[in-house]
Amino acid sequence: MEQRLAGQVAIVTGGGSGIGRATVLRLATEGANVVAADYNLAGADETAQLAQSDEKSGQVVSFEASDAQAMVAFAVEQFGGLDILVNNAGVGVARTVLTTSEEDLDRILSINVKGTFSCSKYAILQFLKQPPARRGNIVNLSSCAALVAVVDRAAYVVSKGAIYSLTKAMAAD
Repeated sequence: MEQRLAGQVAIVTGGGSGIGRATVLRLATEGANVVAADYNLAGADETAQLAQSDEKSGQVVSFEASDAQAMVAFAVEQFGGLDILVNNAGVGVARTVLTTSEEDLDRILSINVKGTFSCSKYAILQFLKQPPARRGNIVNLSSCAALVAVVDRAAYVVSKGAIYSLTKAMAAD
């Protein structure tokens, strides 16, 4: 397989499972060096181990995703820069406005929206330090729930709508 991303550096949040893990593995297969970031460090470690079973892949390291600034600094320290940020991490609960607790709402907004905002901020600051040819790309994963309501997922829908709008605002800026 052609390694279209050889020499590039990526961070994938939520890289310990699901779509995040699949994204880490695909980026590595394409030759990128990847930080698999996740609150669940064991899951991120497992992703890194899976990636290393392919000798032709880029290098994958794990990071416990609790501090966006430290995560970007870690990627730069490990691999010498940053080219791609995939904001994939997300959570939700099956509840309505009436049944969602404020604690659940705060957790969902913190991970889904604030996490995307903070990771993007520190990635952009890093991109601006790099030569113009290496300014980087950000991929924010939202959901069709940003545009079409999903029954029994009020807080999740709010968070995905916010990510959709944030992405548009970032593109405009």
